[in-house]
Amino acid sequence: MKFKVVSGSLVIVAFLVLGGALGADKYISSKVASRVQEKLPRASDVHVSIPISNVASDITSNSIKSARVKIGHYMISGNSLTPSLSIVAKGITKSQPTIIDDLSVVATIPLATIENLSGFGKAQIVGDALRVTSGLPGGGQAILLPKFSNNQFYFQLLSVSAWGKQVPAALLPASIQADLKARSLRNLSFPKGLNETSISLSANGLSIHLRGTKFPLDNLF
Repeated sequence: MKFKVVSGSLVIVAFLVLGGALGADKYISSKVASRVQEKLPRASDVHVSIPISNVASDITSNSIKSARVKIGHYMISGNSLTPSLSIVAKGITKSQPTIIDDLSVVATIPLATIENLSGFGKAQIVGDALRVTSGLPGGGQAILLPKFSNNQFYFQLLSVSAWGKQVPAALLPASIQADLKARSLRNLSFPKGLNETSISLSANGLSIHLRGTKFPLDNLF
C-alpha cells in the first residue's frame, strides 16, 4: 500500500512539473513571437519554439539555452523578394543589451521567385545550378548559377546549348553575362555581424546560410 501511495505521489508530481513546463514553454514562446512580430512588422506566419527540456534552467538561470524562430514570409524593403527565415539562437542572455552567443539564420528565397528572376520561366535544378530554356533554336538551354556576394543576389551564366552542342559562357559576348546579371540583380541587406557561410539550392528555393557569434539581439531587428 505504501509503495502504491508513493508511486501515485510521484506520478502527480511528475504530471504537475511536466504541465508547468508545457505552460512555461508556451508562455515564453508566445512572448518571443510577439516581440519578433513587433520588431519585424513585415514578417508573417511567425512560429517560436523553446525545448521543453530547457524550460526549468531557462527560468532559473541568467540566460535562455536556445530558441528557434520560423518566419514563413518576410517582405524585404525595396524589392519583391519574400524569403522565409529560419533562426536558431543559442545562449541568449537575459540582461540588457541581450547578447546571443551563437546565431544561425537561413534565408530561403522560393524557387518560383528564383525562376522569375532568371527571366527564362520554368527551371530545373541541376546540382547547384538551374537549367532553363534559353529561347535558342534546336531545343536551346542555358545553365545558370545563383550567386550571392556583397549582399547582392544575381545569376551567372555558365553555358548555353543548342542542337546538342554546349558552349561555355566564356566564349560568348560579355554583354550577355552583364545583361543577365543586371536583370536578375537584387540587393539583400543582412544585419551587421551576420556573415554568409554558404548558399544551397533545393526544391524549396535558394537558401543563404548566415552565422554570427556574440551577436546583439537588437541588431537582428
